[in-house]
Amino acid sequence: MKWLEQQGMITITATRGNNGYTLISLLNWEVYQSKNDQGNNEHPLEKQSTDINKNDKNEKNDEKKKDNRRKYDDDSPYIKMTRYLLEQIRAWKPDFAFRGSEQTWADDFRKLHEIDNRSKEQIKAVIDYATTNDFWQANILSAKKLREKFDTLEGQMRRGNRHGEQNAGRRNVHGRDQKAHPIDPPGSTGPFAGLVKTPV
Repeated sequence: MKWLEQQGMITITATRGNNGYTLISLLNWEVYQSKNDQGNNEHPLEKQSTDINKNDKNEKNDEKKKDNRRKYDDDSPYIKMTRYLLEQIRAWKPDFAFRGSEQTWADDFRKLHEIDNRSKEQIKAVIDYATTNDFWQANILSAKKLREKFDTLEGQMRRGNRHGEQNAGRRNVHGRDQKAHPIDPPGSTGPFAGLVKTPV
């Protein structure tokens, strides 16, 4: 500040007392303005009031967006789906900390049903599958994630039902049934010996 004052760019006036203040004035203000800004300088107060009005409109629009969100009652089927998913998650993870909003989850369920055209029976079946499958239960912890992965979940659920869940649990990533055809039989010295345990 002292340097700006020494260069003659500003003046600093300080008052004393309990209510003292410091007034800083910019000298030669017009020198620091570009020609592009001159159009705005003709009516600076009008420009400021226009900017303030725009900010007010933006705030009002944000409030309207918040108010326009759908609100679901306790007896709404989408709130019921939300609570069912939470109940199923807590069945395997009792300490699950719900950090979302029931309204947001309910809206995701509404989209899944109304926009994606999934029946309530399909949704329930996929929730049951996702929350009991060893892999998916840790990955599907919200209605949004359930909606994102719905096709994959439903496909795997159907494939599992065709092949039988008991076989799916004992297959490796290549689809080989470890009991019927182990990669390396016990006692062998092949490249996979000791890496893959043969299920009992």
